[in-house]
Amino acid sequence: MNYLQAVFALTVMTIALSTYESKAMVTEETAIFGGGCFWCMEPPFEQLDGVVDVMAGYSGGSEQDARYDLVSSGRTDHYEAVRVRY
Repeated sequence: MNYLQAVFALTVMTIALSTYESKAMVTEETAIFGGGCFWCMEPPFEQLDGVVDVMAGYSGGSEQDARYDLVSSGRTDHYEAVRVRY
């Protein structure tokens, strides 16, 4: 019975450690950059190694519905930005 318990314990520990290591290695970060036209900012980030996703949008401001025509006119406090997940 001790042999089976030892095998079981080693199996559980091996599975637990492999799960822990795989989670630790898969870390993802997010950065938001504002810099003028978001359509011009997307391609350089999309070409970088390690970048998972690039999404254009708006940052700042207090309007609930930021639309391109309002933001680009300067009538809101929003700025064009890109979110980069890497």
